[in-house]
Amino acid sequence: MIEIQDLQNLTKEAIIDLLLEEGSQSIEVYVPKSTQLFSSTKENIAIDYAYLAFAGQKLFEASADFLYEKVPVTTHESVEFSITYADITKLADTLLLISYGYGNAPDDEEFSYNEFVEEFISDVESDTITPACEYFFDIYTEYINDSGEEEED
Repeated sequence: MIEIQDLQNLTKEAIIDLLLEEGSQSIEVYVPKSTQLFSSTKENIAIDYAYLAFAGQKLFEASADFLYEKVPVTTHESVEFSITYADITKLADTLLLISYGYGNAPDDEEFSYNEFVEEFISDVESDTITPACEYFFDIYTEYINDSGEEEED
């Protein structure tokens, strides 16, 4: 089991070591969901689910086998991604990238995780890619579209 928020201050090599310690190419990766309906704004819920959809997409792309848990907006808990990987280096790169969205600081000061997420959203909206976690993307779409109405109230 790997929790994304626990990868802070780790290098790619340290993540590879962590994966090797797991002793299996089938692992669970937990990504935190920070919002909850009635306790968060619609915009924050949308952003949270955009991050989850992006993380899921990247894990899907680095996996030979991929499943994810659908966590509703009413629940405040981490999302479990169950994956089997063939390329440990690719998965380590992916986990490192995702960790930048959840508290890990990249070496490059100009790096923007949000730009990666925005590009992913644009690619899905233009039908360049199909989201691996369509459930999360649908929630993002619903709440980002409703967030403008919330500001008008």
